[in-house]
Amino acid sequence: MQREMRSSWMQSPMVSYIVAVCTVLGALFVKLRLEPYIGHDRPFLFFFGAITLSAWFGGWGPGLLATALSAFLAYYFFLHALNNNNLAEIFELTLFVLEGLLISWLSGSLRVAKERAEANAQQMLANEAALRESEGRFRHLSESGLIGIFFANARGDITEVNDTLTRMLGYTRDELVTGVVHWPDLTLPPYKHLDNEAFEQLIRTGICPTYEKQCRRKDGSRIWLLSGAAILDHKKFTGVCFVLDITPHKRAEEELSRSRDQLQAILGGVADGITVQNAAGKLVYVNAAAAKLLGYESPQALLEAPIQEILGKFEMMDEAGQPFPLEKLPGRLVFQGSPAPETLIRYRVVATGEERWSLVTATPIRDEQGEVSLAVNILHDITARRNAEAEHQFMAEASALLAASLDYETTLASVARLAVAHLSDLCIVDMVEKNGAVCRLAVAHADPVQEDLMHELQRRYPPAPGLPHPALEVLETGQSVLLPELSEEFLAAITQDENHLRILRDELKFQSAMIVPLMARDHILGAISFISTKGSRRYNAIDLTRAEDLTRRAALAVDNARLYSAAQEEQRRDAFLAQASAVLASSLDYKETLASVARLVVPQLADWCVVDIIEENESLRRVAVAHVDPAKVSYGWAVSHRYPNHLDDPEGIPRVIRSGKSAIFDQIPEALLQAVARDAEHLNILRELYLKSGMVVPLVARDRTLGAISFGISESERLYTEADLNLAENLARRAALAVDNARLYGEAQEANRAKDVFLATLSHELRTPLTAMVGWIHLLRSGRLDETMTTQALEAIERNTKAQTQLIEDLLEVSRAITGKLRLELRAVDLQSVIEAALESVRPSAEAKEITLRTEFQPDVSAISGDPHRLQQVVLNLLSNAIKFTPTGGWAVVELSQDNDWAYITVRDNGKGINPEFLPHVFDRFRQADSSMTRAFGGLGLGLAIVHHLVELHGGKVRVQSEGEGHGATFVVQLPRDAVQDEATTAVLSGEVGQERTAHAINMLDGKPPTQQTDGTLDNLSCPPSLAGLHVLVVDDEPDARFLVSTILTNCDAEVVTVASVAQAMEAIDNLKPDILLSDIGMPDEDGYALIRRVRALKPERGGTIPALAVTAYAKDEDRAKVLRAGYQQHIAKPLDPEQLVTTVANLVRGVDGKAA
Repeated sequence: MQREMRSSWMQSPMVSYIVAVCTVLGALFVKLRLEPYIGHDRPFLFFFGAITLSAWFGGWGPGLLATALSAFLAYYFFLHALNNNNLAEIFELTLFVLEGLLISWLSGSLRVAKERAEANAQQMLANEAALRESEGRFRHLSESGLIGIFFANARGDITEVNDTLTRMLGYTRDELVTGVVHWPDLTLPPYKHLDNEAFEQLIRTGICPTYEKQCRRKDGSRIWLLSGAAILDHKKFTGVCFVLDITPHKRAEEELSRSRDQLQAILGGVADGITVQNAAGKLVYVNAAAAKLLGYESPQALLEAPIQEILGKFEMMDEAGQPFPLEKLPGRLVFQGSPAPETLIRYRVVATGEERWSLVTATPIRDEQGEVSLAVNILHDITARRNAEAEHQFMAEASALLAASLDYETTLASVARLAVAHLSDLCIVDMVEKNGAVCRLAVAHADPVQEDLMHELQRRYPPAPGLPHPALEVLETGQSVLLPELSEEFLAAITQDENHLRILRDELKFQSAMIVPLMARDHILGAISFISTKGSRRYNAIDLTRAEDLTRRAALAVDNARLYSAAQEEQRRDAFLAQASAVLASSLDYKETLASVARLVVPQLADWCVVDIIEENESLRRVAVAHVDPAKVSYGWAVSHRYPNHLDDPEGIPRVIRSGKSAIFDQIPEALLQAVARDAEHLNILRELYLKSGMVVPLVARDRTLGAISFGISESERLYTEADLNLAENLARRAALAVDNARLYGEAQEANRAKDVFLATLSHELRTPLTAMVGWIHLLRSGRLDETMTTQALEAIERNTKAQTQLIEDLLEVSRAITGKLRLELRAVDLQSVIEAALESVRPSAEAKEITLRTEFQPDVSAISGDPHRLQQVVLNLLSNAIKFTPTGGWAVVELSQDNDWAYITVRDNGKGINPEFLPHVFDRFRQADSSMTRAFGGLGLGLAIVHHLVELHGGKVRVQSEGEGHGATFVVQLPRDAVQDEATTAVLSGEVGQERTAHAINMLDGKPPTQQTDGTLDNLSCPPSLAGLHVLVVDDEPDARFLVSTILTNCDAEVVTVASVAQAMEAIDNLKPDILLSDIGMPDEDGYALIRRVRALKPERGGTIPALAVTAYAKDEDRAKVLRAGYQQHIAKPLDPEQLVTTVANLVRGVDGKAA
């Protein structure tokens, strides 16, 4: 009973129509829910199923209702909503209706056929008739030309096809039916899987729903088909397939899609943001520009966002910065019916702190009833314009500040404060000093407390090596750095400890940062750091551009200020150098001049200035000390005297002098003080000087280092730079030139004086032997000398002749050395034999002075290549020097040794020694340690010069050492063991001449005349004036000269006493009371001038007024004038004329002012 009631209810027509309506509404609901994902394409997609189901369930009527209702709903919700009422869409709707009719009809027919077949088997005939009628209708439908129909078996062979399908595919009926073409083969590859799926469903259920696919026609063109199939006979597996050509519909869809894409492209390319909202405020459309303006990645993301979320992302304000009421938004005013004027809205993005400005307009969209259904909002972003206006104002203020002062430090501090007012919460300016160091020039913060905290932070946490520092990285790369978010990890990486991190994070609240280099003319001058520390502001590319613009202007101002400062500094430096040049040119006393320059240097260039000069003995001497506080100068001298510098010191001034290169210490390190200090006390003194920065510059002239000038900073805060070093080097060059010129002038004066001394010495050395020679010749001519006296006279003449020869030969030897004509005869030389030969030559002279000669020979010293006679001359000259300057009872040692490369001849003695100041000049020509008239040793000072030249000709070296006067001397001759013949030394020197010179030198070493016999008479000597009874005192250090004068005067009946020194003369005057005094001028210890001064100082009764005659080899007019001024009554030049001497003596005693010829 219940089954019948249920069956009756199910068969009720009303139920079928209700099912049809519900099915269509269900399809609409599904389509609307899935629309955001599948779009507006295919508006009829789900309605086909509703029609099929309605027709299948209720038959033709419900199917027709479902078709009509589906067409209406599709048009209203999808086609009409798009406002695209074009022919393609009308055609598509019409096609849909036809398809729906077809499906409804087919489904209804099938349903009717099934119901009839099942209703009553007895009505088979009626059913068959109905079936035939249905088949007729089907055939009619098949022949209608709208739907292609074919029958096929399980293999896909087409057994029957209508004309519509042949037209669709372009094949003939025979081609399709005979198996030439299989239905699956017509499907294009991308859609074959649909065929497979449909076939599987067909086997499984007996029917397959319609699906779209693309097939290839016979002519190769493509066609879109809507296909569906059903099995007619399961046993034979034959089925029917319905095919509808939907190519026009697809083309219409493609055109619609292209139109939609074009519209999207147009709206997406618009710079202004466009949104469409409904009355509830929900956005139904946005373009890409709107999504970007509102901070969303895509329009879809913005559409899906709730309105409250969107509004919560921004803080909206009016132009004055006051909160903007939401009800006054133009989009809302449109729905209220109120005017919606263009509105300026300022809003800040909460997440980034970025501020933006927009001009917003709204336009209503009305429905058919004229009601506002939608509002179109247009957002015109004017942020760039507002930023440009603000930037212009900001840069105008910055330009005014930058142009207000040429003090770039003050200017940058002002710029930092301006940046805090407009661009940042904290601004830091770091500058690169000329020495490369980085210093913090300015820190500005809106809160003075925070600013003080920053200064304290800089003091407590200076940049640590090894830790990243963004500002230092910018200074290295010259590239700006934008840090929108200063994360805790980043802050931890740049901080030195937890407290440092806490201050940056919690107290200063670092949020975002920009670091921009100050660059001008491709040079990095510094960097400006802009830091956001409050609110939610995050820096972006626009902020970085503003910061870079400001920094460029600031860098230009800094560079201009520095250029101006440099020009001013250059003028000051030029004035300083001009003043220094004037001081240097004011005097030829370079020591006083350098002291004046040192005083000029402070305080213009230094707090301390010291000048050190290399003396001739290669020692360092401090000639100037200056300080800004004159009271500290004496302290500086005291330190210099206590801790003098030595040229071999490893660090400090000596190192600069040795290298010839300047040294600059922008900051003097502790390690340098420790390296320079001699001991702990010296180190403490250096520390107490508080030297912060220093320069040491060598004094170099003509490629020779003369000394150094040192500059130090201790009182002021400045540090030396390369510019200071350039100025110091310029000053040092001028000072060195002045020192060199002064020394050259002094050397020229010394050379001129030396020339005069040499000429006087040469005259003396020539006249001394000539005196004896001429005198004895006069005596020999008189014929009054006996045989013994004649022999003595001839020996004296011979001896003095050889002395003259030796003197001239030495001069010629030096001349040959100077002109390069001194030549060697090179052969293998046994140095031991050379030394022994020289020793034998000087042994008599050594024995005469009781000087001990010793030798120390290293065994097996190999022979060298050299000139044996010249080498013997070298040894002989050195031994002669040793014997000459060694007192009686002394010693001299000759050593011979060798190493791998050199042979060494060393001559040591314990004689007179050499003054340290004279050591550098020992081997100079015509130089003697004592060139005064009181010298104890004669000669021209050529022997050691000849030694030096001969040794150098052999490729060797000679050096001298002495600890000073009274400590002896050591001469070391260094000869190469593999010496080769010099190109210039090709001629030979006669061995006989060398031997003769050696023998002569030996004879002259003693300096004593032959044994004198004074008891002979000279009866035949003529004496025009008689000197009988006259007591004469003769003073001369030369024995031959004393003997000659004594002989001449004794021959004229005078009583003569001879002495060799001033001391003996004074004793004789006191004891003998002579009538006249005859004295030589050039004598050792005390000269003739000293003698006459001492005589004239005596009282008359003790001989103070005794007549005095100077008998000397100094024969120039100025020598004569000097003698007379000293107190002598007359001057006679050697060599002597005996008659002139006797006459002059007689005249002086008688008080007659006779003139010497």
